[in-house]
Amino acid sequence: MNAKLGDFGLAKPVKNSKELAMTYVGSPYYMSPEQCKAEGYGEKSDIWSLGVIIYEMANLSPPFTA
Repeated sequence: MNAKLGDFGLAKPVKNSKELAMTYVGSPYYMSPEQCKAEGYGEKSDIWSLGVIIYEMANLSPPFTA
């Protein structure tokens, strides 16, 4: 009865907390606005994606369908 979520397919170590990732890969439903604009992103994008997942679990539909 434990739910577990994990996806480390694109995980990589960063040298310092100011370093930003620049990849443009993933499911559009869960991408942060920075990723959609092909800008650098950090751990805040992970929080965005987690929020989308929690929203989808609560409402049984993604928050954005455009």
